[in-house]
Amino acid sequence: MKKIMSVLFAVCLLFGFATVAQAKDAVTVTVCVYEFVNNQYIAEPKTITDDRIDNAFDALQMLEGFTLSTDGNGNINTLNEFRQDVNGGERCWIYRVNGKKLDVSPASYLVQDGDKIEIIYITKLSDIKKTLPQPVPTTIPTTPAPTTTPTTVAITTTQVQTTVPTTQTTTALQTTTEATQSVVATTVAVTTKPQSGESDGGADYVIFVIIGVVVAVVIAAVVIILNKRKK
Repeated sequence: MKKIMSVLFAVCLLFGFATVAQAKDAVTVTVCVYEFVNNQYIAEPKTITDDRIDNAFDALQMLEGFTLSTDGNGNINTLNEFRQDVNGGERCWIYRVNGKKLDVSPASYLVQDGDKIEIIYITKLSDIKKTLPQPVPTTIPTTPAPTTTPTTVAITTTQVQTTVPTTQTTTALQTTTEATQSVVATTVAVTTKPQSGESDGGADYVIFVIIGVVVAVVIAAVVIILNKRKK
């Protein structure tokens, strides 16, 4: 009976530990790596949310783009080409959390949600208190859309004036006037009061002829004017 109770107690403990492990909440931290040799980021600030982050070194290992080596205590020896001075020199790796320098290794610091972790390679002790610059955002150049210039089409209206030569019109009118004057003179001469003994029928015939001549002259004048204009 005691053996059975011991086994049940052990199973309950294992189940309890497994439940606690599964219920572990994810934490969100921001971590970056900076070096003061060239004054640039090796890894720009990155915000990570993960339930596998327990300490600052866990967060550092989730970054990419570099290689590192550590000592047995979790301190960084080298990261890329930047090596810690082993003879007490000022070139070394330091760790800051929320702006304060850690006195322990990254593997020994248990993170809290919202921590800002900075892994910094300094060249002199005064670099410890320096504030890291804001990373320059990467911008993609935008090609401006081509500007369309409205094209104005100028429409020129050409006025065509028809000019009738004054000389031709004047000549035609003079010709018509002269012909009319000739006909009138003839009419006056013919229609003079006849002498005694002349017949009235002859006078009527003369008047009819005169009218025909006048009409013919007018028609001829109109034809002349039209022909002049066509030329």
